[in-house]
Amino acid sequence: MKKKAVQKVAKRALRARRLPSSQLQYGALCYRHTKSGLQVMLVTSRRTKRWISPKGWPMKGIKPPAVAATEAYEEAGVRGNVSKNPLGFYSYRKFVNRREGMITCLVQAYALEVTEVVKKFPEAAQRERRWLKPKKAAKKVRESELAALIRVLADQVNDGSR
Repeated sequence: MKKKAVQKVAKRALRARRLPSSQLQYGALCYRHTKSGLQVMLVTSRRTKRWISPKGWPMKGIKPPAVAATEAYEEAGVRGNVSKNPLGFYSYRKFVNRREGMITCLVQAYALEVTEVVKKFPEAAQRERRWLKPKKAAKKVRESELAALIRVLADQVNDGSR
């Protein structure tokens, strides 16, 4: 998918959810192959400790897949090969502050095949990292759209299209 097509899809997804573009984030669905099969990596959120995938706000001058890869390193201590095209989108509710309260964010998610896992990373003291089979990972996350994307990722990786 070309850059303009991806931007068009993102704008449509934001409009469908009635969200401003300032609430768009980029995330990584991190996975690896092991002897026992495919595994997906989840981390805990800093405040509520719920299971999530790494994600973050756009960074000036950095393309969305690179932002997703940067967030995967900072939040989970993993590096790898990130897809050029998004796997899909999911939304979630985020507490911003007392004045703004909760907002809905839309995450444009990219598949990231992990090639390196490090022990020391920027948010290691604030998060727990866990590798799970896709079915179990999908059950652990609160967001149904994220669970659906985890299942899509597993299907695509298992049929060789990633």
